[in-house]
Amino acid sequence: MIPYQKIPKGFLAGRLVAQDILLLPNGEKQNIGSIAKNVGDIGDVIAVSSDLKLAVLLAPSLEETKLIDSHHWALQWPKFLQSIRDYFKSEEFNEVNTPTLVQSSGAETHLDPFTTAFKGKTYYLPTSPEFHLKRLLSSGINKIFEIKTCFRQDEASITHSPEFTMLEWYRGYAGIDEIIKDVKGLLKYVGEQTTTDVVSMKDLFKRYLDFELSPQITIEELKTICPESESTDTWSDVFFRIFLEKIEPQIGIERPIIVRDFPPTMSALARINEQGWADRFEVYWRGLELGNAYDELNDPVECEKRLKQWNQEKKFLGKASVPLSKELISALRSGMPPSGGIAVGLERLFMAINNINDINKTRFFSSEK
Repeated sequence: MIPYQKIPKGFLAGRLVAQDILLLPNGEKQNIGSIAKNVGDIGDVIAVSSDLKLAVLLAPSLEETKLIDSHHWALQWPKFLQSIRDYFKSEEFNEVNTPTLVQSSGAETHLDPFTTAFKGKTYYLPTSPEFHLKRLLSSGINKIFEIKTCFRQDEASITHSPEFTMLEWYRGYAGIDEIIKDVKGLLKYVGEQTTTDVVSMKDLFKRYLDFELSPQITIEELKTICPESESTDTWSDVFFRIFLEKIEPQIGIERPIIVRDFPPTMSALARINEQGWADRFEVYWRGLELGNAYDELNDPVECEKRLKQWNQEKKFLGKASVPLSKELISALRSGMPPSGGIAVGLERLFMAINNINDINKTRFFSSEK
C-alpha cells in the first residue's frame, strides 16, 4: 500500500505505540490485534477499519521521534502556569510584561548573557526581568509578578537550560518575611506542600559541620573545614564548595526548605540586616535550587557601586562587561519603596513538584534541538 494518503472513510487512524496498540488522536489506546503486523512498525501512522480486519499505512516513521507518551509532562506545563497565575490573582498581584530585547542585562559576575544587534546597537536577551520590574516598583505599582522566558549562557544539563522560564515577583512596602509567606502559599497552592522549613545559613553550618559561621568569616577560617580547597580559590570558591558539597545534598529532600541570612559577601542586591547578614534567602527542594530572594537594596549609590564592582570582576575573569543600567539607578533615585522580591525557576519548580529528573521532560523541545 502506498503511504502518505488520506484516511479512508470509516477507518480509525493513529500511531502504533506497540505492534498491537494504536494511539488515537484523543489520547485513547486501541487494541488492534495483529492486523498491522505486515503493514507498519512501531512509530508509524496507520489507519484500521472499524471491524479491525484491514490496516493501511499512512505515514511511516523514518526517523526516531518522540511519541505522545514522552510529551506527558510538557502537556501538563500550561496547566501549571495557569495555576501560578491563579495563585497570584487570588493574592491581588498585577501581572506585567517587560521587554525581551534589553540594553542592560543582569550584571552579576557569574551571569553570561546572550547578545544581539539591531541598527548598530548591542542588545541583550534578559537573564531576568529584575531591572524593569524594579522600575515599575519605583513608579508606584506595589504588587507585581511576571512569568518570563529568560536566557543565560550556562552549560546545558539535566537541571540547567540556556533558555528557561522565570517567575519573578515583588512586594513594595514589604520585606523578606512577606516573601517567605508568599513562597509557602505558592508551594501549598501549586505543590500541595503544607510544610516548608525555614533555617538560617548559620544553623546549617552548625548542624552539618559543627562550625560557627559568622557574618565576617574569613577565607582562612573557612578553609579549616575545606582542606580540599586550593591556594588559588577565592572566598566565594571556598564557601560554595563547602555549601554545595557538604550541606546542599542533605537539605530539602522530603519537603522544601528556605535557607536565609547569608554572609554579607554574598549580598548581591540585598540589604545587610542589623545582625550583619545579607537579608536574602534561597529555596531548595529535592536536590534543586528553586529560587533566590532579597530584601531589595533601594539605595541608588550602593546599587551603582555593586553593579560597577561586578563589571570589574567580569573583566578580571576575562568576561565581557555589561552596560550599567542608568534607568534602574534613575528609578531608585526617584524613590523605590522598601521591597521584597524573588526569582523562581519554573521548570525546576515543576520538576520538584512532579519528581522529574530531567529538565528536558518539561518541554516539547530541548534548547539544543
